[in-house]
Amino acid sequence: MTINLVEAMNSVLKKTRSLLIFVLVNSTYERCNKYFVKMSKEAIAMMMSRKELTENVDKIIEAKEKKANSMFVIEFN
Repeated sequence: MTINLVEAMNSVLKKTRSLLIFVLVNSTYERCNKYFVKMSKEAIAMMMSRKELTENVDKIIEAKEKKANSMFVIEFN
């Protein structure tokens, strides 16, 4: 595994070197557009349901809460 970011990007982009610049830019644009549309729909749904946190954060908090409920505190004088 490469540590250098440039080498890592080179290995990812090796297959795309034969493609036209337009194809690369268009593909990147379409993927970004799909991602932002998906995320905006999720954000709107979250706001409509009056949720303050995302599902991932809710899951993390629930797991931490379960773990905290099983802990015992010992007081020392």
